[in-house]
Formats: sequence, C-alpha cells, structure tokens
Amino acid sequence: MFEHLQDEVRRHRWLARTDVPVAPWTTLRIGGVAPWVLWPRDLEEAVAILETLTRRDIPWRVLGGGSNVLVPDTGVLPWVIVKLDRLRPVRAADGVVRAGAGVPAPKLCMWAARRGFGGLEFMSGIPGQVGGLVWMNAGAFGRSVADVLAAVWVWEPGQATATRVTPAPAEFGYRKSPFQARRSVILQADFRVEAQSPETIRTALQEMKRYRLQTQPLQDKSAGCAFKNPPEGPGSAGQLIERAGLKGYRVGGAMISPKHANFIVNTGSATWSDVVRLIEYARSRVWEQFHVWLEPEIEIWRLTRPGGASGPVV
Repeated sequence: MFEHLQDEVRRHRWLARTDVPVAPWTTLRIGGVAPWVLWPRDLEEAVAILETLTRRDIPWRVLGGGSNVLVPDTGVLPWVIVKLDRLRPVRAADGVVRAGAGVPAPKLCMWAARRGFGGLEFMSGIPGQVGGLVWMNAGAFGRSVADVLAAVWVWEPGQATATRVTPAPAEFGYRKSPFQARRSVILQADFRVEAQSPETIRTALQEMKRYRLQTQPLQDKSAGCAFKNPPEGPGSAGQLIERAGLKGYRVGGAMISPKHANFIVNTGSATWSDVVRLIEYARSRVWEQFHVWLEPEIEIWRLTRPGGASGPVV
C-alpha cells in the first residue's frame, strides 16, 4: 500500500518518519502505530503531500492537536498520518490575526493578548490547533470560531493549490462547518480581533481558566467533551449523563469523570474499545431515561479505509 511513498519522500525531501506511536499525540493517550508520518513545512508542501497521497491512492489522515479524537490502538494503522504542527506562522494586520493550522489555540490566544488583540479569549482553554478548531467550529463560553472567522485557506481533493474561502456565518452550526462535508483540510485561517488592553484580556483569560479548573477534569487524560449538547431537551449532555447516574461509571480503563459527566477519562489503561463501549452505554442509558439521543463530539477513527481525506481534528 505504501510502496510508492518512500520514493516520493526521497524525491521531494519531505520530512517524514516511519513506525511512529500515535498515542502520545492524543490527549486520551490512546492510539496505534502510524506506518508513516509526514510533516509539511509550509502551505505549498502541505498541498503537494496531500495531492500526492490522494493521487497515489494512499489512505491518509490529518492529526492536529489530538484533543478531540479517538484513534484505534490495535497495531499498525492503515493510514499515513499528516501532521500540520510546522504550519505555525502568526501575524496581524488591519484588525485580523492570521494563523497557520498547526498553531495551538492557547498559544494563539496568548500571542494575541500580549499585543492587545481581543476577541479570541474563548479559545484559550481548547487544547487543539487552529485547523481543528475551524474544521469543527469549536467553541466555549457562548462563542464559537464562526463568530470571529474572516477567511480560511483550504485544500480539497482534486485541487493543485490551496484556496482562500470566506464562508458565511450561516454555513456554520453547533460543532459543524461547511468544510466537513467537503472533506477540506484547513491550512491557515484569519480571525477578526479588536483592540483591547493586554491587562483586560489577561484578566478574562485568567477567569476562564479558573472556571475550567473548577468544573472540568483538566488534569486527567481525556478528549474533551464526549458528546455534543442536544439542541433541545431537558438538559445538557453532561447534565443528562449525571442524572442517569453515570458519574464515575467505568468500562475497562475508561471512566465517566466524577467531576464533569460529559468527559470520558483514561484512568491509565483504557483502550479504544473501552472508550467506544462507554460512549455507547452512556448514549443508551440517556435514551432510555430521557429519550434524547446524544451525538458524540469525539471523532472516532475506525479501521476502515477512509477513501481519502479526513478533516483535521482538535
């Protein structure tokens, strides 16, 4: 399956490694071994890598910060992993901050705060990268990426270059973006910001961090919120799971956090199967009691050929 890849890597002098454990790159610390990992160093190289993999019919996945993904842990994975960590330029002009897909959201917020650029504070506690945040329209504290997004550079299957797009807010929804249906890969994004004093921004960041520390299991290994909040019904996902009596419930090494019921944590030995079984059990219990069918927010990778692109994950 990967016989042509070594020739391409040598020809183009791409940055690559083979047989790389993926678990350390996910916040759940679960994952198998990637047969190949490629690190594009700029937008042009990212496009070249993605186009080559697709043209050669080599299955691949993009892995971002690893904070919203559950990766299979049974041996060697069937995908080349593309890491966008090196796409990290950040600059600002005319009320817009431009960031590469590999910029961690907390670092972007701190960079903006030091320069008096406000409006991105809600991203500060999301342990993902810019590409994943845009792709899933991540959000917190009543705001989402769509509220501040000005433009996006994307690659889509069949393209030879990255394309700049300016999606309308109406194209986004709760944890949804137009890029998901098109199998887009986010390479760079522009965010609208507003001038504020660094002290004001830092105070807001500290308050948000304090709230997260009080209410979320930030010290545990988790993938963030396990389920999307239902659009209507008798409560949030966490409230429904808690009312179903599932706080602290375990399947193998996976546990519903006693601190926040919408977090599934790895207690040290959790497997992919443990987490999936716990997700399905929580969904069934909530359905039985409240007739609300919870939709996972975690992106679950399954051992089937993806047929090309998968969006970057948070």
